[in-house]
Amino acid sequence: RGDSIITISLCYLWLPTHPGLSSWQKVLVLHFRTTCSNNLPFSHVQASSPTIAYLLSVLKLSNYWLIRDGFQYVIKALSQHPDADAPLKLHLAITYHIPDWIEPSYRTLLNRRYTQITHQDAIRMGMDAYYIIMHTKHSLDEIAQAIAFHPPTPIHSMLCTGEDQVKCW
Repeated sequence: RGDSIITISLCYLWLPTHPGLSSWQKVLVLHFRTTCSNNLPFSHVQASSPTIAYLLSVLKLSNYWLIRDGFQYVIKALSQHPDADAPLKLHLAITYHIPDWIEPSYRTLLNRRYTQITHQDAIRMGMDAYYIIMHTKHSLDEIAQAIAFHPPTPIHSMLCTGEDQVKCW
């Protein structure tokens, strides 16, 4: 926790006076100041539920400035946030390397029907992730249809010798 506060303090004091700042870097510093000014340290953030926009802003800045406790705060808050759905979590997991979110988000999206994945979901998760999910869903549907039309013959074990055991198959 201390290293994050030191990092934030140094960036807060040094960056605005640095002569080589471009205009976008000045905007970043301003954004950094307004986001973090009232929320240090991140473990003691206000009791009200933060917005998705606020959490994404803190996530971007924490990732950029390598602020570990800010990153962990956002991960914990988004895990419990009611508006953080599977497409958003999948996008963030891929973008910010959050491996704990990839499989649950992927499974949630695979379990949805084609019509339940909206255009907005596709935009949120990104076209690459959307393509992979749709391709996987299509492949699973083809396998299920092939098995339904041409069921494989069951392979009985050598251990199944009783007539009752064979009938179970």
